[in-house]
Amino acid sequence: MSMRPWGVTDSRSQIALQQAPLRAADLQLPITTALARLRDETGFDAVELQWQRLAGVTYAVARSADGDSRILEAHTPPARTFSRERLLAAAQAMAPGVSVEDDWQSAYDFHYFAREPQSMYGSQARPLPVLRLRFADAAGTWAYLDPASGTLVASHDRAQRAGRWLFNLLHSWDWQPLLARPLLREGLIIGLSSGGLVIALSGVVLGWRRLRRTLRSPLNPRAPLLAGLTLGLFGQPLAAAQPLVLDETSITDAYLEERADGPVQGYRATRSATATRTDTDIRDTPQSIEVVPAQVLKDLNSTRIDRALDFAGGVSRQNNFGGLTFLNYSGPAASLYGRGDPGGLVNIVSKRPQAETFSTVNLSAGSWDRYRGTLDANAPLDSQGNLLGRVNLAVEDNGSFRDHVNSERRIVSPSLSWQLSPDTRLLLDTEFSRTESVFDRGIPVVNGQMGSVPRSAFMGEPNDGKIRNDNQTVDLALEHFLDDNWKLRLANHYTQGTLKGNSSEPQALVGNTLTRFYRERDFEWNDNITQAELHGQFELLGWQHQSLIGLEYENYRNSQKYPQSATLASYGLDIRNPVYGKPKPALTRANDFFERTESHALNLQDQIAFSERLRGLLGVRLERIEQTSQNRSSGISNSQAKDVATPRVGLLYQLTPQVGVFANASTSFKPNTIGTQGQVYKPEKGIGYETGLKLDLFDSRLGATVALFHIDKENVITTDALGESIAAGKARSQGLDLQFSGQLSEAVRVIGAYAYIDAEVTKGDASLPKGSDLLGIARNSGSVMGVYEFQNGALRGSDLGAAFNYVGERSGQAGSAFTLPSYSTVDLLAHYKASEQVTVGLNLNNLFDRKYYERSYNSSWVLPGEPRNVSVSLTLSL
Repeated sequence: MSMRPWGVTDSRSQIALQQAPLRAADLQLPITTALARLRDETGFDAVELQWQRLAGVTYAVARSADGDSRILEAHTPPARTFSRERLLAAAQAMAPGVSVEDDWQSAYDFHYFAREPQSMYGSQARPLPVLRLRFADAAGTWAYLDPASGTLVASHDRAQRAGRWLFNLLHSWDWQPLLARPLLREGLIIGLSSGGLVIALSGVVLGWRRLRRTLRSPLNPRAPLLAGLTLGLFGQPLAAAQPLVLDETSITDAYLEERADGPVQGYRATRSATATRTDTDIRDTPQSIEVVPAQVLKDLNSTRIDRALDFAGGVSRQNNFGGLTFLNYSGPAASLYGRGDPGGLVNIVSKRPQAETFSTVNLSAGSWDRYRGTLDANAPLDSQGNLLGRVNLAVEDNGSFRDHVNSERRIVSPSLSWQLSPDTRLLLDTEFSRTESVFDRGIPVVNGQMGSVPRSAFMGEPNDGKIRNDNQTVDLALEHFLDDNWKLRLANHYTQGTLKGNSSEPQALVGNTLTRFYRERDFEWNDNITQAELHGQFELLGWQHQSLIGLEYENYRNSQKYPQSATLASYGLDIRNPVYGKPKPALTRANDFFERTESHALNLQDQIAFSERLRGLLGVRLERIEQTSQNRSSGISNSQAKDVATPRVGLLYQLTPQVGVFANASTSFKPNTIGTQGQVYKPEKGIGYETGLKLDLFDSRLGATVALFHIDKENVITTDALGESIAAGKARSQGLDLQFSGQLSEAVRVIGAYAYIDAEVTKGDASLPKGSDLLGIARNSGSVMGVYEFQNGALRGSDLGAAFNYVGERSGQAGSAFTLPSYSTVDLLAHYKASEQVTVGLNLNNLFDRKYYERSYNSSWVLPGEPRNVSVSLTLSL
């Protein structure tokens, strides 16, 4: 019922419940006049004005700091509420000629009620009292108007009320006696869900075992019939003595232990689970997959894993993460991951417990008082080696070339692997981190000229303090092999985080004065994903199959409170002679939003080996997504629900053992985040096509991928000059992607990437016109790094290397002519292996001290790149 089959519970109402959008010409009261009238006529001090329409009349809803409200129209005195007559007139305007019954509702009932914030749709406002309207239309439409604001807070028709019984009641248990007793309700839900899970899993396991015994019994007269039925449903299971062989590559000793979850030897990974959720040889996957192993970051002595993006080919930099291996999966990935971006996804493969005992300590220090210490300790926790444990610790204290900017980070990441039986394994991965850093928007551009402001200048306020970001992540997975070819996987991912702190942020440059506003942040979010997957290998019609069937449920919540001041010249900063310490301006804009996204999905995928040379991939994700947002300042809620199917198909043909050609087509779907006024944007959709070559060179020591791609997206959200989200309409991205990694010889390892991307808006508006370049995407970008490792003598195990990175010109502000100039940097590295336990490293970054600018949102928020800097490191293997 969660997919609402055949639309049996979809709304059939034809009544126009939504008002026409406001235009600037509709505002009949200047803001200053409205504030003065409220204060003079009623003594009401408003901190927020929200303009709305009711029956074609524009008015303002004013709110005070304590949550009280008033209604103000152009030609009438302020009032606390609308009269019944006004609301009824508005109802009659919604449906001219349709009779309507009305009554005041001052208590919740079965169809109109409030829930706890953590409940399904709990963010939706349900004020009391409300005027309930019952229209005499064919659909039986009911609507609820809030007299305190004139807002339509809820509506439903006869079909939706039937769905209330068929779906909502049984799905979310929103029965009034249970809602009034939350502990009883939650206990009942947990008990029933646990019982259903046990019954379902027991039925699958017992049924499979019984069917397998029946099929293997030579005395069972029904065996041929059952075998035929099994063949029709699943294909013929492979016998234990004949395991599925999808990989014909000769694998050397150095790669015998490589798995999709690591570890990777050197720079070249040969296996990945990112694109398919199965442990598959990368060269057998008809899709571009770019892997940047942890060794790259170790060689660069980088504390930011987004440095790996330089070697992923045409990927815009994002936040910093922690992990073992970085993977960029090009192309839409929504058929397996749901909220896929049309350009692909990034996967961080974390460090997992290993069978051997080891401990590694790394200490580093660098320019601008940057210090970092890490510990990676791994050991079996029992004598049989069934229980393995690993813990990673990191502590950072980082200065910066930017004035008044510094940060601290603490990370602890314990993980366990428990082999419960030969067929069953339990995995636990956790990460707890805290980052405290000064909020930094960068520097402004003066009259279109870069470099007019020193790249060290700080445009914020030093006494704002630091922004604190806390994150906690827990991943739990249970894997059970039903036999040699079938595996059941149950997993749950939970993450929660907070972002709290204050900042003074630049807005616009007027002469030499950079106007600023002051903002306080209080963000909280959590995401819970539960998965149940069945992986299987079998033969059908002479073809070998590796299939996946998966169920997934996700519940995501996001709360954002960020009151801010107006943008003031009096709180501005002289860019030539900055003077800090001005009094904080009053917070006049109350931003308080809550977002909830819930999804149910079915994943189906089949990897097919038609022959030794020809392989295919078919996949689809069927998903129901429900998204709700609430502006808690105004009480206005918005919601949307979508049923989505995202298929994909791919083929790969191995021309020779060294050359494979592939092509794929796939779709994507990604719910957009809420806007600055709590509005819900339409989900972003995409369709992508890709074709290219996969190469195995130098006796399979070096791998490379060359691909052409074309991606179309619609309902794209980007950022305007004020940092606000805006809908861009449609966009197109096409170009070429090249990536290579591996060993040129035993002594030389290399990794590199190049991307040509032509990305522009194909359907826009006045703020982002057609033909505009997409923000931050360079048409040309590339990188290469090479390291020579000494094989003999006193320097055996030591190395020397260099890295080159180029980023072309790119848009610095959406919908404008402002661009960031191209830049290139050169880095040098060296490591001396004093013994098997001790290694000393030296890194010199931006060798030629190039002045460059990494990224921007607009001409007032431009982040400069780091000048020449040096770091030293000491690694102890214990």
